Amino acid sequence: MRSVRQDRYLDVAGGWLLVALIGLGCTGAPLVRGVDGGGSGTADDTAPPDEDDDGGDDTGGSQVGDCDAPTVHPDEDVFIDSQTEVDAFCGVASAVSGDLVVDVGTVEDPITELDGIDCLCEVGGDFFLTGDSSAPPPPHVTGDIELEELRRVGGDFVLSHHPNLDYVQSLVSLAEVGGDLRIEHNPNLQVAKFFALERVGGTVVVTGTDRLLILGLSAATSLGGVELGSAGDADTLYFFVELGLEALVEVTGDLRVVGPRNLGLVKAEALERIDGALHLEAACVTTLRLPALESVGQLHLEGNCALTDLEGLGALTTVTGADDEDQSVMLSANAIPADTAADFVAGLSMVGEAVIDTETSCDEVLAAYGESFCD
Repeated sequence: MRSVRQDRYLDVAGGWLLVALIGLGCTGAPLVRGVDGGGSGTADDTAPPDEDDDGGDDTGGSQVGDCDAPTVHPDEDVFIDSQTEVDAFCGVASAVSGDLVVDVGTVEDPITELDGIDCLCEVGGDFFLTGDSSAPPPPHVTGDIELEELRRVGGDFVLSHHPNLDYVQSLVSLAEVGGDLRIEHNPNLQVAKFFALERVGGTVVVTGTDRLLILGLSAATSLGGVELGSAGDADTLYFFVELGLEALVEVTGDLRVVGPRNLGLVKAEALERIDGALHLEAACVTTLRLPALESVGQLHLEGNCALTDLEGLGALTTVTGADDEDQSVMLSANAIPADTAADFVAGLSMVGEAVIDTETSCDEVLAAYGESFCD
């Protein structure tokens, strides 16, 4: 199978438009069935109502099977890079046992819409849905990913380099991603909500998505990790205001949020443990509300200008790991008084050292993000 280009560069000019969010209705609970025949699950969450698109026939002609008994493609790995291949897919299969690559950014017979694969129920391996800055207007006329039947991706699910992707709200049946969920270099994406997604085995990664307002993972109970933004990145989370983690119980890796300019709250009221690091850095107005969190692998809070106390971590008692410098806890350049930080650390059981730095100012940390980052 041909490899996917991961090095495309976007050059998107112009201002940004904050669009009104669509009202939400209710959706039923989807059945989850893997290619291997295992597993089932439900989701009780709010999803967008079905909406008319361009009024055309989206069936793509004769289709095979359904998602209770999907028809597996005869090829283990499938590479699609033309509209002809898209239109033919549902006449052959509704599932892929290996990897599926849909590469929008081709020159000959370019993919202009994805309705031809809207029967897709399952991908056993990785699912790459990629484009580039010169691509035509897919994924769909609505500006969304119209794959409402997709229930499971066994490996990584990558949505990358789609300049015309405005929303991800129509993956209403997706309940499991076995690997990473990566949302990368989609410069106009504003809302990404996964209403039925209960488990991500790998890490949820958001980067290079500079107009994102909302990331909703409201049904997720277990995540392999969360990585939003990166050190020195002043763009990815610049407009970000909402992180939905209402049902989350465990994170088996890190929970990292770096550079959120407008995010008011990191809230996960059911979250009990983070096996990796809880890392919040370079935040202008962000505070924490994790009242059930008892255990983390490491705690790193640095350069958070509005973090004046640690009441949002009231149940935390145990830090199970340490970094390469034998540090279990780093509290630096926040707005937390020294005595408050010291009392908090004294109540923790940890394997490494704790560093409390109240001398460094929040502004010093945020200088790496631009002089007026929090203005």
